Amino acid sequence: MCNNSRRGLQPRVFAGWTSISDREGPSQWALSDAQLETVIFQTGENSSIFGLDFPYKSEDNIKAEIERIKRLHISEQAKQNILGKTLEQVLIPPLSARA
Repeated sequence: MCNNSRRGLQPRVFAGWTSISDREGPSQWALSDAQLETVIFQTGENSSIFGLDFPYKSEDNIKAEIERIKRLHISEQAKQNILGKTLEQVLIPPLSARA
């Protein structure tokens, strides 16, 4: 993501935060809290979206990952963006553009 800025011509490159669980120990998919916080630090608060991938996870798993995101040491705005605000802004055009 950091290497894909394309001089500002590709603003729709996002990190998908769904398969991030580390509850079962290290794996190729699991990321530590520090690694997740680094993603925000390196790519900005508008480049991560939770829930776009792996929709087969259990409800308990998804709730645990949402709570984990809420506990990260990142801004409240970053948390809101990850948990839906960025997706809303990408998918729903402003009222002024809907004419």
